Amino acid sequence: MSKNNDIYIENRASSAAKKINKLNIPDEIKKQLIDKKVFDFWFNNKELRALSDNIDIAGGESIQYAASGNYDNHTALIICTNMRVMIINKNMFIGGDFTDIPLNMINGVSIKTRLFLSDIQITNGATNIFLNDLDKTAAPILADTIKSMSKNYQQSIQNVPVQNTTDSTQDMIAELKQLKELVDEGILTEEEFSAKKKQVLGL
Repeated sequence: MSKNNDIYIENRASSAAKKINKLNIPDEIKKQLIDKKVFDFWFNNKELRALSDNIDIAGGESIQYAASGNYDNHTALIICTNMRVMIINKNMFIGGDFTDIPLNMINGVSIKTRLFLSDIQITNGATNIFLNDLDKTAAPILADTIKSMSKNYQQSIQNVPVQNTTDSTQDMIAELKQLKELVDEGILTEEEFSAKKKQVLGL
């Protein structure tokens, strides 16, 4: 990203921050939008209010980036969080729509840049989600954010330690063998062995 582009984004984000602070949404949502330099949401006030009702701030969900675009021929707000991609459309005539794509279900993200606007395609399993007419500056930021958050989320799931049942099973077998030897040596009775065996096996 060029220095001029960075300055352009900073200027737009600064202007957007003034509008964000006037919105009737929770302060934490305002802070996250400003911190992530979100600037493209000029016709999405209803969607931003709906975002406040759908994002799980208490559960640790946080906004990574957001931008305005068209989804299914309706203006929508597209939000990437650290858990999912949300597409919110609060059309006054159809009552609104909400699409939720978990990050671990995203297989790919591609972007097509046109003269003034850009399109993003999200592959979700066997389904393609088409987001059209995004701001030419905001679109690559959103696409890159979705890619990186999806990759990081899927890696975090894969890196969750799995309990090693092999070691615990081997320890259990070794303990039962020792108890059996004590029975053979006459130190334990069969009744005592049975009781200990149930204890070891958690029965």
